[in-house]
Amino acid sequence: MSNTPCFDREIDKYFETHLPGQYTSSESGDTFEISEAEYHLHKMLKVPLPEVAPHERIMGLRAYMGGIELFSRILVGNQSVVTMYDPESEISLISEEDWFGDNFDAQKYAAEYSTRRSIISQIRDLMYRVPHVPLLQDPSSEKSQWSIYELAFKNSYATYGGLECEEVMYADLCIQSEHCVDVMSVVQTQWSYEGVQLFQCSNTFFSQFSSGLFDAYFTFGSINCSHVFGCVNIQNKEYCFFNQQLTKDEYESIVSKIDLSDRSVVEYWDRKAKEFWKQGYHLGDTNFQSENVIGQHLISSKDASGFEATDLERVYNVFDVGFAKDCFDVTTSSNVEKSCLTACVTEGFENKMSLSCDNCINVEYCELCSNCENCFGCVGLRRKKFCIFNKQYTEEEYWKTLDAIKTQMLAEGTYGKFFRLQDSPIAYNISHAGIFFPKTKSQMESAGLRYYQGKPPASSNQTLEKVPERLSDFREEMLDKKFIDAGSGRVFQIVKPEFEFHKKFGIALPSDHSIERRLRRYKDVMEIRTSRGACEKCSAVLYTRTPHEQVRFLCGECYHGFLMSDKAMEFQVINQE
Repeated sequence: MSNTPCFDREIDKYFETHLPGQYTSSESGDTFEISEAEYHLHKMLKVPLPEVAPHERIMGLRAYMGGIELFSRILVGNQSVVTMYDPESEISLISEEDWFGDNFDAQKYAAEYSTRRSIISQIRDLMYRVPHVPLLQDPSSEKSQWSIYELAFKNSYATYGGLECEEVMYADLCIQSEHCVDVMSVVQTQWSYEGVQLFQCSNTFFSQFSSGLFDAYFTFGSINCSHVFGCVNIQNKEYCFFNQQLTKDEYESIVSKIDLSDRSVVEYWDRKAKEFWKQGYHLGDTNFQSENVIGQHLISSKDASGFEATDLERVYNVFDVGFAKDCFDVTTSSNVEKSCLTACVTEGFENKMSLSCDNCINVEYCELCSNCENCFGCVGLRRKKFCIFNKQYTEEEYWKTLDAIKTQMLAEGTYGKFFRLQDSPIAYNISHAGIFFPKTKSQMESAGLRYYQGKPPASSNQTLEKVPERLSDFREEMLDKKFIDAGSGRVFQIVKPEFEFHKKFGIALPSDHSIERRLRRYKDVMEIRTSRGACEKCSAVLYTRTPHEQVRFLCGECYHGFLMSDKAMEFQVINQE
C-alpha cells in the first residue's frame, strides 16, 4: 500500500504523457536526449523528467557549492572564522564546536507547512533561518586546515574535494595522493607539482593527462616514462627531451643546465612545452574497465554517463561521484543509491533534491542532515524521523502531510527540481558553478543571480612586493610577509610547508595567488559537458569535454596505437636554447 496515494496517482498520469525522446531546455534552448534507461529510472524514483540540459542540472547543483574562495566573518560573540560564505551572504553561521555540540537543536527553527505559499519558498526560508557551519569538512580528517568537501585527509592545507590524501596543498579533486602541491585530479600520485589529471605518477612537475611518470617535467599525454622533459604522446621511454631520444649522459647534461629555481626559466619552458604539445593528441576515450558509458574518466562502471566517477551502475549525468547505483544528476557524492539531484551526499539511500546530507534514508529537499530517515524540507537535523520543515510529526501525520505537499509541488511544476539558482547562499561568481559555467556580471544580474564584488585590489600606495623571482632570494623570515599578485591585485603569503616543498625540489615559488593558480588548472581540466565528435584517424564517434575544433582527439585504440608506434618521436624538436 502506498504511503502517498494522491501523489502516486498524479505522477503515474504524468508518465503516461511524458515519454523518452528529444527535449529542448527551457533555459538555454539546447536539445538533449532522455534515453529509455533514464526514463525508466525517473519513473522508478517517481521524479519528473528534467526540463533543462544535463550540464545545466550539474550547474544548478554546483551553484550551492562554494569554497574556492574563502572569507573571514564574525560570529556572535565576536569570534572570527574562515568560511565559504561571503560577507554579503544572508546565511547565518555557527561555530563548528557549537554545531557538533550537544546543545544545538535545529528543531527549534521548525516551521509549519503552509498551503498558501510555494513549497520551495518555504524550504528556502528555513535554509536561511537555520545556522550553518562555516566550512563543510569531514570530521574524520586530521590536521587539514581549510580543506573543504574532502574525505579522510591528513595534514593537508587549502584543498577542495578528494579522498584519502595526505600532506597535499592547494589540491583539488585528488584521490589517494600525498606530498603534492598545486595539483588537480591526480590519483595515487606523490611528490608532484602543478599537475593535472595524473595517475600513479611520482616526482612529476608541470605535467598533464599522463600516467606512470617518474622524474618528469612539462610532459603531456604520456604513459610509463621516466626522466623526460617537454614530451608529448610517448610511452615506455626514458631520457627524452622534447621527444628526442638521448643517452642518459646527454639528457642529464641538458637538464642540469635548466635552472627551475628561477621563475623566468620556468615560464620560458612552460610556454615552449605547451606550444610543442599542440602537435600531439588528446585521448578521446578516457574511461577504464567500463561498459556502455558516455563521458570521461569513468572507472569500473556500467550503463552510465558523466565525468570523474568510479563504480557506477545505471547512473546518469554525474560529476565527481563514487560507488553509486540507480542514480541521476548527482555530484560530489559517494555510496549513494536510488538518489537524484543531490550534491555532497554520502552513504545515502533514496536521497532526492538534497544537499550535504550523510547516512540518510528517504529524505527529500533536505540540507545538512545526518542519520535521518523519512524527512522532507529539513535543515540541520541529526538522528530524526518523520520531520517536515524541521517539525516533528507522528508517522501517520507525516505521510498524510507529505502526500499533500508533493501533490501540490507536482501541480506547481516544482517537484523534481533542485533548489533555485537564485536562492543559493553562495554568490554565483564564487560558486563552483561559476568556475565551469562562467557568466558575466550583467548575465548574472539579468538572471537574478547574486554577484560578489569582493575586496578591491591592493591600492598602489601599499608597499607590497612580488615574490622574489629566484628561490634563493626567498628567506624564511619572509614567511610572515605579504606579497602582491601583480595580475589580479590579490595579496597572499607563502606558507612554510609550501616553501619547504619548493626548496626540496629547487622550483621557483609562484608569483600569483593560490586561487588564481587553481582557476587556471580548472580551465585545463575542460568543461562538464560533452561535445560530440570523431576520432581524427578512424572517425569513430567520440564524446569529449572539449569541442573537437579546439584540440585533436583519437579514440582509445588509435591513441594507444599511436603511442606504441613511436610516431610522436618524429615531432619537430623546438629550439633547445
